[in-house]
Amino acid sequence: MKKILILLIATVLYSFTSFDQKQDTLRVLNSGKWSIKAAIYGDQNRSFTEEDQKSNWMVFHKDGKYEVMTRGILSTGTWKLNKKENVIVIKNNKKTYHQKIVKINNEELAMESQINGLKVVLNLKKSS
Repeated sequence: MKKILILLIATVLYSFTSFDQKQDTLRVLNSGKWSIKAAIYGDQNRSFTEEDQKSNWMVFHKDGKYEVMTRGILSTGTWKLNKKENVIVIKNNKKTYHQKIVKINNEELAMESQINGLKVVLNLKKSS
């Protein structure tokens, strides 16, 4: 009986912790502008200078809309967090992208996806 009670308590605690982490992920994603500081496309690495970061950024709005600035060109669409998979599903008028969250905290966001058969990793930092 003790083992069942301990297992039940552990399950409940894990559920609360998991719920808090998912809510925290949403809070951090919605907390402002994310500048792209580095990107990996297959075997190519690219670091972005402070100047480059001003025209390469992402914002995840609370209403499910996003804005992405790439080389000064603004794109918009919708986004949703798949909490179970820890994946951001991004849709524009042409395609749907699945960005796996590799790392997230108040200062950094790293996402990984497959685009045209290439592994793509975006490393972002919170803009000031």
